Amino acid sequence: MQKKLVPAGFEEFNFHRVAGKGLTMEELTEMTEAMPMMAERTLIVVTDCDLYKLGEEQRTRLIALLDDFPEYCCLIFVYDLVEYKPNKTYKKLYAALSDKAQEVRFEPQDKGDLINWIARRFRATGHDIDARTAEHLMFTCGSLMTGLVPEIEKIGAYAKGRAVTVEDINAVADPVLDAVVFDMTSAVTKGDYDRASELLGQLLKKQEEPIMILGVISKELRRLYTARLALDSGKDKLWLMDLWNMRSDYPARLLLDAARKTTHEWCANGLALCQKLDRRMKSEKGIDREGELKLLLMQALHKGAEVYIADFKGGVDFPKVWHEKCRMCFTEEDLRDTLDRLVEELERRKSALKALGCPNIDAYNEIAERPLQRLIFACDEVAEMLDKTGADNERKKLLSQIESMLSTIARQGRAFGIHLILATQRPDATIIPGQIRNNMDFRVCGRADSVLSQIILDNTSAAEQIPKDARGRFITGDGTVFQGYLFDEEQL
Repeated sequence: MQKKLVPAGFEEFNFHRVAGKGLTMEELTEMTEAMPMMAERTLIVVTDCDLYKLGEEQRTRLIALLDDFPEYCCLIFVYDLVEYKPNKTYKKLYAALSDKAQEVRFEPQDKGDLINWIARRFRATGHDIDARTAEHLMFTCGSLMTGLVPEIEKIGAYAKGRAVTVEDINAVADPVLDAVVFDMTSAVTKGDYDRASELLGQLLKKQEEPIMILGVISKELRRLYTARLALDSGKDKLWLMDLWNMRSDYPARLLLDAARKTTHEWCANGLALCQKLDRRMKSEKGIDREGELKLLLMQALHKGAEVYIADFKGGVDFPKVWHEKCRMCFTEEDLRDTLDRLVEELERRKSALKALGCPNIDAYNEIAERPLQRLIFACDEVAEMLDKTGADNERKKLLSQIESMLSTIARQGRAFGIHLILATQRPDATIIPGQIRNNMDFRVCGRADSVLSQIILDNTSAAEQIPKDARGRFITGDGTVFQGYLFDEEQL
């Protein structure tokens, strides 16, 4: 169209290319009204301006422009990275575009043709690429030829061997937003928060809008959820490809592999978190959007755990939200039955891991069809609970059973994803058995005197390094001092 409409040598005056982001309809109107110079027409190309996301005032100005459009001007809206989605909700704009504009769609090449084209481009650089590696390139960089050309040149210059590898692509290619978010959610499913946070940081450095990143995360979690549903209902990658209109089975296979590391509940909770954060981003003023995205990732990491809490004050220390989200036990009999179920689960997990030859839960969840949830048992005032002073024989027997099961979980639970959190203000060495105390490797202590610090940490650092007026200050067994956060349960 440029050759047809704009005489050679007069492009500077009659041919205008502008980016859609930030363009106002006032600026566009001014460009269209500029008369052609030494030519019959002007040509304006606007790239990635989402017309149906314009504000009301801008939509009104666009409609006015279309209603009185200069005959000498040709205006083209190119949707390159942004998808064109006509929205009939905006009746006047939809009618104006239907009447005044013509929609032309360029369908992408099918997978086989695109792979052959990629192979030809690489051969021109002196390299070969197989079909699977080409699929990885399309997944990482998108399937638009305009985006692939510079990436192929970069990879061709970097690759040392004749055959281009996945590692070559990952080393120098500039991934599209969807690919980065896929890697981010995959890192979350593996429990690798550091990697997920690193990828989020990369997107933020590229000036990607947090609300846009959240939208892509939500989309990826929906895809992950459907993949989990496919696994649960016996459906295969073809069903997933049809559902999400995938041209290749490569992303479908990656999605199913990632879904195997999640549960139905984890995916549902992740989507609920995204919806809640989306509402907050759009309605609250002054929200730290980048920080909230990082917190979202951390929350998603821990959302899959099932929590058991022992509280012998009838639950009064725990507001209603804890009772809804956790399994509570209020009596010693409830505690015994809960621990009995956890020990049974421990034995079941031993058999499951042994059958697949896995040394721990992380290795098992990498290959198992149905990953195992981590189970967390928390008990406040454990010393008070285990104290047999003044107890009759029946209660002593009950406490011995509880003590034995806690010892079993303390010794063996971590490898199988069952964890203990035991808190006390009286860590008496004669009350908390050595089999429990010696297997609780990670210890945390608040401000304490030298004797208590010695019992908990095997040193006196809690007395020496934490000031008396430092509320919420703690120290770990390896000497790390940290400040606890003020915890507002109404925000849960």
